[in-house]
Amino acid sequence: MSALEWGYLSAVDLAFGGNIDYARLIKMYGQTPEGEKRYSPAECIGCKKEVAAGQPDPEHISTSYVERQNLTMRMLAGRRWLGLVLRS
Repeated sequence: MSALEWGYLSAVDLAFGGNIDYARLIKMYGQTPEGEKRYSPAECIGCKKEVAAGQPDPEHISTSYVERQNLTMRMLAGRRWLGLVLRS
């Protein structure tokens, strides 16, 4: 376990104590076919579910929540930037 992972897990433990079901979905990426390297994203070759604390339901381990949060933050940041540009 890296120092970053240990720090994150200890922060989760301090915030929630033992009252949390927490897991990670780790996506593994592989090489893309030759000729599509430069601008194509890497191909997802598999996923690994890893329980970090508690007993999470394996059916609910996904990246959907964090991906939606990232989209929301990008959209809000874009609107704020656009508002600043239009005001000046």
